[in-house]
Amino acid sequence: EYYDALRNEFLLKAKRTAALPHLGERGRNEEERVREFLKRVLPQRFSVGSGFIVSSNKALGHSPQMDVVIYDELHNAPLHRELSSSVYPVEMVYATVEVKRLLAKKDLPKVLADIQQVRALGAERWYVAYAAVPKDASQSGQSITGQIQFKLSKPPPRSYLVAIRHKGWADINAFIADLV
Repeated sequence: EYYDALRNEFLLKAKRTAALPHLGERGRNEEERVREFLKRVLPQRFSVGSGFIVSSNKALGHSPQMDVVIYDELHNAPLHRELSSSVYPVEMVYATVEVKRLLAKKDLPKVLADIQQVRALGAERWYVAYAAVPKDASQSGQSITGQIQFKLSKPPPRSYLVAIRHKGWADINAFIADLV
């Protein structure tokens, strides 16, 4: 009942947003609605924003603009913050959400390509830990605190798709078949 009520609330607000004459603003409203919902229901250790994801591997470039980015702001900070968009190191990203006001079959290839780009960035996540390391190879037994770098590629950031409405599928099984 709770999720049915949420669904109805989203649909009612989407109807109100449809009065806006600009499609981009309609979409921005839906994205903000999803971000606000996630801020309400996620534990406080998760932060919610939007923007671009980058890796230290410059050859991978950056992600497309992500409607929703769920990230760790307790131990990290975005590299760059603006009013409506930030740049996040992939190491701090838990998940992304693509928000579609109307999801059509023709949208699936781009959505899936965007997810693949984020997963490719996620394969290049590097972290630093501090530990005792040998001070000098010639002096056994002595150690100092040093940095150990390690790569963690699994699990990649999760990817989700929220569609307010859909076009082109009779039911969820038809959508799943196209998705596969």
